[in-house]
Amino acid sequence: LVVAGVILLAVIVLSGKAFENVEANEILVIQDPIDGQLHWHVTAGIKWQGFGRITTYPKRAIYEFNCDVYKEGTSERECAEGSGDRRISVRFNDGGHGWVDGSIQYEMPLNDANLTELHVRFGSRESIQEQLIETVVNKSVYMTGPLMSSKESFADKRNDLLRYVEDQVERGVYQTTSRDVRVKDELSGSDKTVKLVEIVNGADGQPRRQEEAQLTKFGL
Repeated sequence: LVVAGVILLAVIVLSGKAFENVEANEILVIQDPIDGQLHWHVTAGIKWQGFGRITTYPKRAIYEFNCDVYKEGTSERECAEGSGDRRISVRFNDGGHGWVDGSIQYEMPLNDANLTELHVRFGSRESIQEQLIETVVNKSVYMTGPLMSSKESFADKRNDLLRYVEDQVERGVYQTTSRDVRVKDELSGSDKTVKLVEIVNGADGQPRRQEEAQLTKFGL
């Protein structure tokens, strides 16, 4: 009876390591305790854990870059000085600057090859967002600013600003070339030199890319 009781107690204690329930909106990976092999589960239900180590990822997530302290009457200065300012800074070719706020939703791949590469490189949902998603989005915004002036960003090229950012996030940042041009300052009326940055297009008329698209490379 004592032995049976010990066995029963062990079964109860270890039962939480034997099986794991996968929700419909999540991805589960189980790492075998002995050989370290990874087993991916993208469908809902109870899965055999086998006392292995588990890590979960959401199938769909959102990266928000905004001002957490936004409320009626909040000034730009109050937002910039607050601890919740996650907006992305952007600088234009005329020296003007501003902030971009918004959000991007992304979906994880569902095939084992891409999931394994993401898991081995980053290891968690937080790391994927901080080290991959945020880096790509911030770089795309940074590379878009010099393609226009601050005035063009909210007037003639307002739609281009969003399109350039989205295109570089999905397909990789542009290869660009720059040259100095003389323009009239909107405020003082005097001439000044600005660095005009232009996208380099290939023979097919499509923008050349400075680097491979990082998100699609991982199936995101």
